[in-house]
Amino acid sequence: NITSYRWDENSYDPVTGKVYILDTYNGDSELRRYFSISGSFPNGGLVGQIAVDGRRVMFDTPTYSDIFEINYTNPNDVDDFNGQILTSLLDMEDSNFDYLNSRFSMGVRVGFVDDSANYQGSKSLTYNFPSVFKNSGDSNIKMIEVNVTGVNTPFVLRYYSYNIGEAQIKYKVFF
Repeated sequence: NITSYRWDENSYDPVTGKVYILDTYNGDSELRRYFSISGSFPNGGLVGQIAVDGRRVMFDTPTYSDIFEINYTNPNDVDDFNGQILTSLLDMEDSNFDYLNSRFSMGVRVGFVDDSANYQGSKSLTYNFPSVFKNSGDSNIKMIEVNVTGVNTPFVLRYYSYNIGEAQIKYKVFF
């Protein structure tokens, strides 16, 4: 459920209806806005970005993630679930179901992780998915961590969400 939400509060532009790639203060330098891109991106863009309608793009002006915004009441991005405790199936259902380990809880943590890798000058990319949140600052990757307890064998689920914007779906108009 959490992964179906947008990457960040500031990714979405209600005027255009698009989800954009955000700038980062502390992300990998190879993924930052590049201001020397000629012609196609007068306000800068990503290295390798293609200036074609419907592609993933950055905002025209630098726009950053809102790393402190959390909205439990009306969640609209993945970090709105940070700090939530989700309880067992029996607490969410009106009936008495007979589930193994039905009285469990899931603690959710969402935060930035290190996104350092060598993206240029190599035909292969090596990236080790971190399991530790950054102490401070942002990056281009958020980790969603769900700790499941109250079961015979507690476990942790991790999912990584990326600052990649959203491509528009192509469609045809028939007359």
